[in-house]
Amino acid sequence: METGFVCSDELFGLTPVIRGVHIEPAHLVKKRSIDQPLRISIVYDHSVYRLEQEKFEMINNTILPDAVKFWEQALKVRKTGGPIRLNR
Repeated sequence: METGFVCSDELFGLTPVIRGVHIEPAHLVKKRSIDQPLRISIVYDHSVYRLEQEKFEMINNTILPDAVKFWEQALKVRKTGGPIRLNR
């Protein structure tokens, strides 16, 4: 059964994965305090800059700072039992 709806990945382009994220080399170990707040950085997709100025300012000056503050307080850095390995 065909509904006529076409799915588009226009919002994220070809991939929603952010490339070029800095990862510390394996030989560089930084001691960080356990149970400290998580640090969150905001990275905008190019589509955000196409918003009307009023909407962009509301997102940039109100919504995102409040959301980042909430999640930084809600999430904590915890000690792991061993190394965390990610398949990129």
